[in-house]
Amino acid sequence: MKRPLYLIISSGKLELPVAVGDNMADLSRQTGRSIANLCHTFNRSRRSGWKKGMAREVWVDFSEKEWRELHEGQKSI
Repeated sequence: MKRPLYLIISSGKLELPVAVGDNMADLSRQTGRSIANLCHTFNRSRRSGWKKGMAREVWVDFSEKEWRELHEGQKSI
């Protein structure tokens, strides 16, 4: 099953990931930005074709087992 992962990347030549989450609430906790602000950033980046800006949406294929393990690990943190 394909699930989106959301990345906030550094501006610059290398575009290194700063924060990664499977939803906006995860990114909000990591960055201290509001969910509305993050949604605006992702929508702006999506409209411009992901060329510029600081947001990326990547679709990753997870098995059900991997997805459950991922969420169980987050609950323990």
